[in-house]
Amino acid sequence: MNKVKIRVLLSKGREINIEAEPGSVVLDVFKIQGIDINTPCGGQGTCGKCMIQCLPKSSFSEIQEDEVNILGERLKEGFRLACQTKVLADSTISLSESEEYLGIEVLKDRKRNPVTPFVLRKNIEIQWNGNADVLGEILEKLGGEVENKAIDFQIDIEDAMESVQVILNRDRIIKICEDDGKSGLGLAIDIGTTTVVTALVELSSGEVLDTDAFMNPQRRYGHDVISRINYACREREGLDELHDVIVNEINTALGQMLKRRNCGLEQLDQIVIAGNTTMSHIVARLPICTIGKAPYRPFTKLPVSINAKKLGFIASEHTGLYIFPSLSAYVGGDIVSGIIAASLLEEKGELYIDLGTNGEMVLNTGNELLCCSTAAGPAFEGANVECGLGNVTGAIEEVCFEAGEIKIKTIGQKTPKGICGSGLISVISNMLERKIINISGRFARFDQIPLEYRDRFDQEKKRFWLTDRIYISQKDIRNFQLAKSAVRTGIDTLLKKSGLKRPKAIRIAGGFGAHLSVMDLIKTGILPSGFDCPVVFEGNAAINGCVDLLLDQRYLEIIEKVRNSSHYIELSALKEFQDFFVKNLSF
Repeated sequence: MNKVKIRVLLSKGREINIEAEPGSVVLDVFKIQGIDINTPCGGQGTCGKCMIQCLPKSSFSEIQEDEVNILGERLKEGFRLACQTKVLADSTISLSESEEYLGIEVLKDRKRNPVTPFVLRKNIEIQWNGNADVLGEILEKLGGEVENKAIDFQIDIEDAMESVQVILNRDRIIKICEDDGKSGLGLAIDIGTTTVVTALVELSSGEVLDTDAFMNPQRRYGHDVISRINYACREREGLDELHDVIVNEINTALGQMLKRRNCGLEQLDQIVIAGNTTMSHIVARLPICTIGKAPYRPFTKLPVSINAKKLGFIASEHTGLYIFPSLSAYVGGDIVSGIIAASLLEEKGELYIDLGTNGEMVLNTGNELLCCSTAAGPAFEGANVECGLGNVTGAIEEVCFEAGEIKIKTIGQKTPKGICGSGLISVISNMLERKIINISGRFARFDQIPLEYRDRFDQEKKRFWLTDRIYISQKDIRNFQLAKSAVRTGIDTLLKKSGLKRPKAIRIAGGFGAHLSVMDLIKTGILPSGFDCPVVFEGNAAINGCVDLLLDQRYLEIIEKVRNSSHYIELSALKEFQDFFVKNLSF
């Protein structure tokens, strides 16, 4: 049987042409072709996020009941769900509305002072007619003692060179090469379940030359870590697939950054990665099945230090790779990196919260670092929300209900396409203030909703419309309540275990941290109202911690102190957990 031809239209006039067997599910075709599309539910037809637009003169399978319930009137415009739709003959599909471009603040500072970079390049002038052997002269001019006891490093020089460049990883020579006058580069990477952020850093000056952010392509295997763990354990080559898809995407981003900055791959000296425990294990190709089942044990909590090429990264022969250590199965290296960036180890009484899927938090009691994972779920990242989006252009990040109007601010000041995490918090805060929802989380009775907002409320479907296409549902509010209660329960538990009545300060990290309002966090019950302490938004602390380590190897000692002083608390094992959680569900 002849294959069908599919023309896929992307944004900005781009398109790709692919082939598939007749009757193939569109989502399966996209997976095979490496076309990334959002599938939080793993293709079960429940989330509505894998929306495609089927253009005229195309042939697809009949519309399914799930599509009618989720897409409604949009079916008339040709919109379908990729997971429910089969392609029958030559067809054209538009993904222009589905493509996502991140609009997150990557780094707080674009320029920092390097102290002792993780990898250092030194220029050495040499005399070929001297009495000592040439390598001996190089070692003598380096000063101090290097760890190498033999030639266990790469040498790429020619006779009669007047100067060479020695590349050292801490006190160990990793390469001696021609002095071409170019600076060494470092690559910082924060691998999140939903998003990936990269930063290209010049190690000699501390300048961040370029940054990139993109959706984690592993989303095609499921939105959360459990879905991906299950896939890796179920499929024979599942772990390799998950590893390859993320490394390939990082390689693409790295290649583009190097090209934009006119830099060569031979300049890349070190890669530093922070991620949750599952993401770190996947990148390192370590077993992950035990993370997903009781008693939830990672294969290792140690840092990983290896040659980057051995894990499939495009890199020079000498490029090193360091992955931050984890503290538990669900408190990962991204939190350790965030602790570094926020200087939490130095500040007694401060509380660090990462508002994401796992909702990790760490409290410095003065004697130890108490930490826990709250399993907040993906609502704070725009998933499990019917009109939810990640932190992408067009996502609603803030609203203001005023005199019957709803003023909307979107990322990139674009037309609203959905609601991201900060937007969800802002919407619910405004709905509580206007008594559109009550403290139990239910929508108020129709006659109790302020008159000027009643026309936005769909009584039958329990939806409140923000625009003609974007709404908040009762299910969205319930998912938010579960997320906020989990975080609040974590805060209550850490404070009770520490004996502190309130933290000295609260530091909030996350890709959308800069867009949050302290009052909205208090109104929605994420933070207690009685805390009289500063709240600092750290933004993406994980990527900042990676950059800090690239520029100052002394942070390796602090990382060890963090590992040795941390005490993980399994919330679900505590008797008071359920009582705290139920109490915190209400607003």
